[in-house]
Amino acid sequence: MQEVGHLVWLLLTHAADAAYSLGDIPHATQILLQAAEHARDFGRKDLRLADSLNKLGVLHFYQGEVSSSRVFLESALGVQLAASPEEPRTASVLANLAAVRRTEKIYDEAESLYEHACRIFEESMGLQDPELALTLQNLAEVYLLNDKHLRAFFCLRRALRICDAHKKNGWTTAAVLCHLGDYYSTVERLAEAAECYWRAFEIRKVLAGKHPSVANALRRLVDLYHRQGKLVEAEMLQRWSLIVLELNLGTSDPDYLKGLERLARVFRAQGRMQEAEQTLEDALPRLERALGARSPQFIQILQDCADMLTLLRLPEKAEKYAERARALREGN
Repeated sequence: MQEVGHLVWLLLTHAADAAYSLGDIPHATQILLQAAEHARDFGRKDLRLADSLNKLGVLHFYQGEVSSSRVFLESALGVQLAASPEEPRTASVLANLAAVRRTEKIYDEAESLYEHACRIFEESMGLQDPELALTLQNLAEVYLLNDKHLRAFFCLRRALRICDAHKKNGWTTAAVLCHLGDYYSTVERLAEAAECYWRAFEIRKVLAGKHPSVANALRRLVDLYHRQGKLVEAEMLQRWSLIVLELNLGTSDPDYLKGLERLARVFRAQGRMQEAEQTLEDALPRLERALGARSPQFIQILQDCADMLTLLRLPEKAEKYAERARALREGN
């Protein structure tokens, strides 16, 4: 009877995996619910039950059902800890639950869960396992949210060493490089920041061609070159970024519009005030719709417009933007 039950559970699990691979997440979720019900017959400490509950938690998370995801993952973790607390699957459930708690902004708990997952991966899979690199990257991101920047830096360095040891130039490597570049930029190690950003850009370009993530790597380089006064390079890269964003997201997407605002700031730094003003004025109505009139970012853009118009000796137009920025800031 146990063999028949196992076979049914296995068939349901494979069917759910197939539905997921086809992008039918709701159907995969329904099948996994049946698999979990069958797995309960194997006992409360059976790892098949943990597997089904873990997958259900992940699928609910993908569908934005964070509370349901947490319930399934906490149940899965309870089974894993009771049955086999030190195996890699336990670390995977811990990492999944940490991602949920991070989404809920419970950063201290997310940090603790990721640290526990890292310890299990280190002890069960070794210090050079790719899964450890991904978990270290996620832990570093939570450290950054908790303002633990030095801890984040050391996590990222470890993760990069693992990726390099495996000669992996994938999404994890690119994300680690971007975060490392951010750290180096913060501590004024700008040459090292530029090296990290360029490498992340090259990896994402190979992986995704003209995907928006390529524009994200370019954005970091634009901001860095802007800080260094390399304005020709900053303008060139920002125009490239806008092309990528327009091809993928369209000219009404918030990221594209924020890219226009970034280009205007480069123009302003070059002394090309009229081009900066025109770029911002063309983008302002769409930025207001995309960001919301009362968003701090939109209010700052209005103030930037006012500052540029003041430099252009257009006080009436400058005051119009400054007054609107003040009114929005004060909630009027």
